[in-house]
Amino acid sequence: MKKLILATIALLATGCSSITPYYPSVESVQSPEANVRTTVSLGDRMLENGNVTTLNAIDVKANVSIFDGVVTAGTYSQVYSQAGHKVYMPIKGAGTGITSFGMPSPALVTTDKNNKLCFFGAFGTTFCSEQVMKIYQRPEYSQEDFMQELIYTGKVGNKVRFSYREFAQNRSRGNFTVEVEYDLDEGNIVSYKGATIEIIKATNRSITYQVLNHFPPVKVGGR
Repeated sequence: MKKLILATIALLATGCSSITPYYPSVESVQSPEANVRTTVSLGDRMLENGNVTTLNAIDVKANVSIFDGVVTAGTYSQVYSQAGHKVYMPIKGAGTGITSFGMPSPALVTTDKNNKLCFFGAFGTTFCSEQVMKIYQRPEYSQEDFMQELIYTGKVGNKVRFSYREFAQNRSRGNFTVEVEYDLDEGNIVSYKGATIEIIKATNRSITYQVLNHFPPVKVGGR
C-alpha cells in the first residue's frame, strides 16, 4: 500500500490543486560602476558583464526519511508552486530525488509555508519532516545567458596580466578563456573586447583601476 501511495503521487497530487508557474529571474549584471576607483586582489574579478538566470533552490545535505520515502541528498531547484508548497526537481541526475524501499519514486520534493522539507502524498495529502530548509537564489545558466569576466592574474616587471573568460550556455559556442598582457610602459589605459580601463596602481597582490567603458551590453537570446 505504501509503495502504491508513492507511485501515484505525481498524477493524483497534480489533479487535486492548481499549479502556479514559477518564473526564474533574469538579471543584467554589469560591475563595477564606471569612473569609480576600485581595488581587487590577485585572482579576483575586475569586470563582469552579462545576463544570468537565478532561481529558488535548496540543498539537502543528507538523506531525509519522510513517511515511507527518502529525499536523497542533493541540490534541488524550484519548478512550480502548488497547494502552498514550492515544488522542486534535482538539478543534477535523473528521477525526482525520492526513493521508496530503495526504488525511485515519482514523488516530488516540496517545502511548505514554513520551509519544512516535504513531499506530496496521494489524494492531496502531504508528508513533511521537521527539517527546515534554507531557500536561496542559485544561478542557473540557460541558453539565453551570457557572461564576460576580466580577472587580474598578476604583474611581471611592468606588464600586467589578465584572464578574459566568456560563459555562453549555447552548447555550440561553449566556454573559453583567453590570457592577455599589457605593457604599462606604453600607457596605463588598456582595452579589450570593447571594455576600457585606467590602471592606477598594480602590484603582484592587487590592482587599483577605474572602468572608463564597460563591455558592450549583451542581448538576451543573442550574441
